[in-house]
Amino acid sequence: MKLAAARFLAFLAVIVCAIPVYAQSTGSFTGIVTDRDGKPIAGATVSFERKEVGYRSEVKTDNKGLYIRTGLDDGNYQITVMQNGVPVASSNEAISLGFRVDKNFDLRALDKQQQSQNSAANTGAGNAPISRAQRDAETKANTDTQGAFNAGLNALRAGNLDEAIKQFNLANERKPNLPVTYNRLGESYMAGKKYNEAADAWKKATELKGDDPDYFYNFGIASAQARRFDEAKKAIQKAVEIEPPRGGVAYFNLGMLLEQGGQTTDAIDALQRSIKQNPKTGETYYQLGLLLMKSTATIGQSVQHFEKYLQLEPKGKDVETAKALAAAAKEAGPK
Repeated sequence: MKLAAARFLAFLAVIVCAIPVYAQSTGSFTGIVTDRDGKPIAGATVSFERKEVGYRSEVKTDNKGLYIRTGLDDGNYQITVMQNGVPVASSNEAISLGFRVDKNFDLRALDKQQQSQNSAANTGAGNAPISRAQRDAETKANTDTQGAFNAGLNALRAGNLDEAIKQFNLANERKPNLPVTYNRLGESYMAGKKYNEAADAWKKATELKGDDPDYFYNFGIASAQARRFDEAKKAIQKAVEIEPPRGGVAYFNLGMLLEQGGQTTDAIDALQRSIKQNPKTGETYYQLGLLLMKSTATIGQSVQHFEKYLQLEPKGKDVETAKALAAAAKEAGPK
């Protein structure tokens, strides 16, 4: 009995060392690259560049056009897709809080977007892409609010969050019940880390337009940040129901936030849902393994997840840790 207790104490020491890896987890990008006929591009080079720190790395798409790049620190990245050495698409994207960002590159859609870029140049905030329908709705919103909507967008792009919030609230006064205004108001609050206010804004957007997966996803993430966990889970579930392909990323990010909020059981469920939606992302298995190690009842289950991570990410940044944890879990698990 004493020997078993000693082994478990040693095992707990391993966990203590491992958990910060989760808490300070790095982020990742994943997505699919398709050509102008809608077919996946295999063997395309996808590069990730963070100029302010001199970082650059590359990955190749697989035969389904899928790319995955893990182990990225928080920050802004320029993602460039190259086919036969020629750049064919690029985007500026940000990672925060160790999230996974789903970024697809559809060359056919990008061609259409390029055609309307000049007329839409002043309707987007930052580098966030929006659909043509959303762009048209925002153009109309600006007309309906006598320019307050665009004033809010300009302030948001400039990082003047107080002014952005002021203008979007003014827009809501002039023309209530426009979901696009509440969406941008949510972005402004979120950028200022006012999570409750952001959640309220996106909740209103979902009430006004109940078929937009982005509104529900944003509502879910903001709610989780605000520790409104029941609302967060329902909102993410709704987003995935509307748009199933986003399930892998959506549930992963929800799981990360639930764990940070001390909701370990729900976090495990979210990561399991993420794996069900996207079973080929090694990072999810690794994080799930860490969570399962936190209870003696689930220690044994963690082994298969660490081993799956090692299979999918043989050169991943957490390979050595995963090996050590799998070995410790086998030793401490049920005999």
